[in-house]
Amino acid sequence: MNLEHISVSNAAGTIKTMKDVEEACRPNAMTAIMVGSITLKPRQGNKPDRGAGRVYYYDVNGGWSLNSLGLPNEGFVEYMRLLPEMARRAHAAGKELHASIAGETAEEYANMAYECYKLGVDKVELNFGCPNVWGTNGKQKPIPSYTPTIARRVLLTVRDKLQSGRTVDIKISPVEDSYTLQQLAEMCNNIKCVSNVVGTNTIPNQ
Repeated sequence: MNLEHISVSNAAGTIKTMKDVEEACRPNAMTAIMVGSITLKPRQGNKPDRGAGRVYYYDVNGGWSLNSLGLPNEGFVEYMRLLPEMARRAHAAGKELHASIAGETAEEYANMAYECYKLGVDKVELNFGCPNVWGTNGKQKPIPSYTPTIARRVLLTVRDKLQSGRTVDIKISPVEDSYTLQQLAEMCNNIKCVSNVVGTNTIPNQ
C-alpha cells in the first residue's frame, strides 16, 4: 500500500464556513478539507426536535445527535464567492479542498460540479445519500442511493458537463438490498466518471 496516495478528510456536514476551513487548515492529519454538503438554494436545515422523524435531536450536554441536520448551508451562490478563497487557504496549508454537493435535479448536480472545479475545488463529491431532506409539499425527497435510475441520470448528466478527465466521488447510503447495490456498482463501472465511493452514511428513518 502506497501511503502517499491515501487521503484523510472530514466527513461532509462538519465544515461549512470560512472559519471552519481556517480551523481545518491548522497542522493536523487531514490531507483534504471537505466543505458541504452544498445545495443550490440556502437551507436552514432541520429544527432540533426529539423523535419527530423528519427532524433531528441534538444533545447539548453530550454533543451527540439523532438523525440528520437536513443540509444546512448558505446556498451555492454564496459558495461561488467563498470557494476560491477556501481553496487558496487549503492549498496554502498543503491540503486539497473538496466539496460535497446535493442537487434536486441532475442538472443542478452537473452545474454545481462544473462550477466547483472552475472555482478551484480539487474534488467534487455527489451526495447520493442524504436521507433527511423534505420538500415544501411535506414529503421526503427521493434518495438516489435507493433509486438507481435517478443516480444514473445524475451521473450521465454530470459526466457530460465535466471537462475531459474530471471525475467525481459519490456518497451513498447503506444499501441493504443486494440487487440495488449491484445496480449501483455496475452503473459506476459503466459510466466511468466515479473515482471513489463513500460509504459512511446513515440508514434513512431509523
